[in-house]
Amino acid sequence: MFCKKWAVWMITLAFLPPFAMADGPKDLEMDGVVVTATRTESDLLRLPASADRLEGDALKDRGAGDITDILSTLPGVDISGGTGHSRQPALRGLPESQTIIKIDGARENYVQKAGDAQTTILLDPDLLKAVEVVRGPASTLHGGGGIGGVIAFTTKDAADLLRPGQSFGASLRAGASTADSSRDGSLMAYGRSGDADLLAFSSYRDYGSYTSSDPDRAKTRLSGDRRQHLMKASWIPDEGRRVSFSASRYEQAYKYPDEGSWYESEQNRFLAALELDPGSQWVDARMTLMHSERKEDQFNNVRNGLKFTSSGVDVQNAMRFVAGPTRHRVVVGGDFYKDEYRPETDSWTDPPGEGRDGGLFIQDEMALADGKILIISGLRYTWFDRSGKRSDAGDGSDSRLNPRVSLSWNPLESLGFYASYAEAFRPPLVSEMYTELDFMNPPVHIQVLANPDLKPETAKTRELGMHVSRNGLFSHRDALRFKAVWFTEDIEDLISIKTLKDLDPPHSFERIVQTVNVESAKRQGYEMAATYGIGDFGMLFTYAKVDNRESSDKDSWAGATPGVFQSRIHYHFVETGLRLGWHGRFVESFKAEGKTWESHKIHGLFARWEGRSGSLDGLSAGIFVDNLLDESYRAYHFKDSGAGIGRNLRVSLGYRF
Repeated sequence: MFCKKWAVWMITLAFLPPFAMADGPKDLEMDGVVVTATRTESDLLRLPASADRLEGDALKDRGAGDITDILSTLPGVDISGGTGHSRQPALRGLPESQTIIKIDGARENYVQKAGDAQTTILLDPDLLKAVEVVRGPASTLHGGGGIGGVIAFTTKDAADLLRPGQSFGASLRAGASTADSSRDGSLMAYGRSGDADLLAFSSYRDYGSYTSSDPDRAKTRLSGDRRQHLMKASWIPDEGRRVSFSASRYEQAYKYPDEGSWYESEQNRFLAALELDPGSQWVDARMTLMHSERKEDQFNNVRNGLKFTSSGVDVQNAMRFVAGPTRHRVVVGGDFYKDEYRPETDSWTDPPGEGRDGGLFIQDEMALADGKILIISGLRYTWFDRSGKRSDAGDGSDSRLNPRVSLSWNPLESLGFYASYAEAFRPPLVSEMYTELDFMNPPVHIQVLANPDLKPETAKTRELGMHVSRNGLFSHRDALRFKAVWFTEDIEDLISIKTLKDLDPPHSFERIVQTVNVESAKRQGYEMAATYGIGDFGMLFTYAKVDNRESSDKDSWAGATPGVFQSRIHYHFVETGLRLGWHGRFVESFKAEGKTWESHKIHGLFARWEGRSGSLDGLSAGIFVDNLLDESYRAYHFKDSGAGIGRNLRVSLGYRF
């Protein structure tokens, strides 16, 4: 009902005459273009999908110490609690295994659901140029795993940092946070010579005791650090060609003395890309090559070690042409990734194996009626196979077609509607198919059986959406943007662990479990975002909720989430370079799997300043406060990870020259 009332009000505003001639503010978060949703540049507000893009001031205002701090401010994104190495994002209530992660156009395929799962995202926030989040099925364009959506990161390069006429520059930043007793810093150097440019980056962060919002105020003793180093080079011989290469290394180590546990990991990642845009309507191509190696070593009662290697290629080409009364933008492409898991300890939760995933896709964006009607249709053929290296179970493989179609209608420049249908799937992981155990501790006998016959999880999603865009609503200096989305989704063959035979002493001392396709679910959800700006003042409001309409497992969470209302208000003192703001997160109470998450309200403040002239040019400083009132809460996530973070003060000081 809440969303319906807002939609009615916004449609009414769309028909009101403008207030004189108006430009409106130029930094509204819902303006701009998004690439991930269609693999081409599309207007963010008019896009027939639920998406966000953050860059520039919108990123800096978050004051993030960790990438997940940024994601948690977006609608439909939930983040598990705890420290950085275990924090995982969930889109529309679905786990990380159902979300595609991309960095600079290449997938990050590391996902583990057995043992102590760790985050896929290894990226320092200071490197981030932009992040795009597309909620909803993305398998048609991006492959398996995209039931929840896509999170795509773009890192900075030298061209983003060099000022006009500058051939060399550098920046450094230092900061500290109270909740995790951390100190951090980064250094960047960048330059250009002729047709080539180069960026070098290094960062460090160390951690101390972690303070949660638990009312008992017990601190988690923690010592740890993380480091990232990156080199990124580009060569642009002419306007139609661009070649880039990057190499990065990410290291992290954490120790928990009270628990006697620890975790260490390192990742080396190499990326090469070729872009061709000679000005022809038939060629706008990109090819991306990726190779990464990730090593993990951890101890939590038992020791686990894993080496994960991933290599892949992603190719696409966009063509534009006119056919009669219609304008077309067609994208064709394909991708292939090979992943290998090699345990470095004798851990049954990390079975050795390989996974191969590939696909071909085509998408047509057809505009007619002077652009008022847009029909997007796409189709992808995807295949995968899995093999276990120490299992007697056979290989597992499957293939399928994933279609997507959307229709958008914009009767007015300020008003538009869309409807879409899409199918997506998530192939089973190597750890889900080939985890095996035969353990005897007399008289108890425990068996975990492999299952190479696991089927992929599948989803069919229907969406309805609308948007309103108005400049000059009450003044020649103001602007309003609004977007609302409603979706319903059927998910089949959800993968879960099932007990085939349980302990029943004294009659039976045997327990047998296996990962199987056991569950189906029907869900519906709502997402809404509205932003209003006048001059140098801006407001942003979002709301998201997912309901479980029906589940074959009555005790399952089935991807439901509580209603979450978020708001941000800021004012920019342009002449002084100062930005002040407040943000709030208001979460409804929620019940799932026999547990209750209480409602909570989290407030935050920020003040950020950038010097603009004279001796102050290049200086920057920021103060960010999260959980201002030190509210005690437990954030909902598909995995219950304990209390959220306590009051946190973060300060940052930087200089750029």
